[in-house]
Amino acid sequence: MSLNNKIACPLDCYDACEAVFENGKIKGNKKHYPTNGNMCANFISCIKQEYLKTPIYNNAEITLNKALNILVEKLKEVKPENSLFYKGSGNLGVMQSSLKSFFAKYGSILTQGSLCDGGGGEGIKATRGEVVNPPLEKLLQADVIIVWGRNFSVTSSHMYELVKNKSFITIDPIKTHIAKNSELHLALNPKTDYELALLLTRFAYMQDLEDEEFCNKFETSEEFFELAKSRPILSYEEATGVSLEDINRFFEIIENKKVALVLGLGVQKYYEGANITRCIDSFAAFFRIA
Repeated sequence: MSLNNKIACPLDCYDACEAVFENGKIKGNKKHYPTNGNMCANFISCIKQEYLKTPIYNNAEITLNKALNILVEKLKEVKPENSLFYKGSGNLGVMQSSLKSFFAKYGSILTQGSLCDGGGGEGIKATRGEVVNPPLEKLLQADVIIVWGRNFSVTSSHMYELVKNKSFITIDPIKTHIAKNSELHLALNPKTDYELALLLTRFAYMQDLEDEEFCNKFETSEEFFELAKSRPILSYEEATGVSLEDINRFFEIIENKKVALVLGLGVQKYYEGANITRCIDSFAAFFRIA
């Protein structure tokens, strides 16, 4: 029997909170960084909920062994190559991959990505070949944190607690909790994130703020800038609903500062999700944002 009493929160927040089970109770793990022994309101609410303790089949409670036997028989009835395994994101712990590993060995057809992050991942891969999440240290080192399409102070409350004294810029159609606590809130129109990213790129280029080393290495700056300047600036303002005054304020805040960008899943849920994420990622790389 495993003596490991650590528990990963079953929710799909970015923090992936860790707790411990001791003396019949679940409590925060003081040895886990960045939660430092604290559990957020979402985790506390989750463990107070009633949950299914007995398998149910055809509206009747059955034993766990019987439930497993039913699943085994159903898998025997079909050829593995005729079965499809699909699941969403959910818990971010290591055990998240256990089901996928089983069905991979069984021989099922597997899916890649999910409705939440699949499109965004493809967009980033199209830009620079791989998806890399910047470490928490990048946020700690930053002077300004740009929060794009993510209610950072709610969905990542533990990380936010560590950086809450930073300057924040929020880009979101909705006035979220983090937007209310930001130095600047760009309340863009829905589905215009890629246009805003192109507009920001255009301003960065005009102000000679591009990362020359990166642009020279990949030889993409001119091509990307041509795309950004392919339409009048005023048309960007009209489409996004973000004033040029706010765009100028954006660059005043980040001028000569270390900047980090935190991107949420919301921008990926449109039909154009991959291209939206690709443009945002391209702007971040162009301007050398962590």
